[in-house]
Amino acid sequence: MTMDLRSLKYVSAAVRFESITKAAEHLHVAQSAVSRAIKILEDELGVTLLVRHSHGVSATPEGVRFVESAEKLLGLAQNLRNEMRSRAAEPAGEVRFGFPPSHGEAFISALVCGFTRNHPRVSFVLREGLTGELRDELLADRLDIAMMLDHVRHENLANRPLFAEDTWLVGAPSAWPFGRRPLEPEELNGLPLVHTSMVGESLRKASTKQKIHWRIVAQGDVTRVAPEIVRAGLAFWLIPYGMVAEQIASGALAGAPVRSLEMRRALFWRSDRPHSRAVAAFVDEIGKAVTAMRAARPTLVRDAESA
Repeated sequence: MTMDLRSLKYVSAAVRFESITKAAEHLHVAQSAVSRAIKILEDELGVTLLVRHSHGVSATPEGVRFVESAEKLLGLAQNLRNEMRSRAAEPAGEVRFGFPPSHGEAFISALVCGFTRNHPRVSFVLREGLTGELRDELLADRLDIAMMLDHVRHENLANRPLFAEDTWLVGAPSAWPFGRRPLEPEELNGLPLVHTSMVGESLRKASTKQKIHWRIVAQGDVTRVAPEIVRAGLAFWLIPYGMVAEQIASGALAGAPVRSLEMRRALFWRSDRPHSRAVAAFVDEIGKAVTAMRAARPTLVRDAESA
């Protein structure tokens, strides 16, 4: 019998990346090892799992069905591994954690460093991404926990509130028409705006309450291009305060909070998957770190339940 967890992992990665080369790089193995394992598995099963072409590989219908079942088995194996490791007195094993860009650099790095220092037998798989991406990773069982916007709802996801943060309107200091006072959403009516995907949900909610014309110049993955657009005076940027706090403090950008456009963060996990000891300990650590952050930086974040 040649079908084992390793071969399941190889096929799953090849289908996910649509490339044997990228799958091998991700798994840190030789490309020939992945190709050979897939070929042996196909011969054993008597079906073609992948179709090779000039741009990579594509899953056949049998391959899609195989990977769906394979990923469930891989998830069960990982859960079993974590459960056995968690029986040790000290948390051990892998924690797969997703988080948003606005809190990655300072908060997450300090959190992970501190936890690793106190629990050296725990390792991390980190994934920075927007809420939709992290939700899909959680549901695919490629993450244990993820910090996301709290509007996400799914029957297989549970959550606990973490904090709320303001959305700010920022612009070039030389062209800033407002002071530092909080702005009402209607004051943005007709202004040229750029915003990230995470702000879109707040804009949609505000639109249902008030008749506001959002003049959107660019939206989506604008984090790299927005600073240039703003500095050129072509638009204003709607962005979570945590992502621009340093630029505002230094005077590189001018800005003010916008009322009713706050974003609430929550910690999500699969409700049908028990936490390993390592994940449970890290969840507790996140709660302590958020409490400390709210106390130390009240202008940046506040209690989500009372915001």
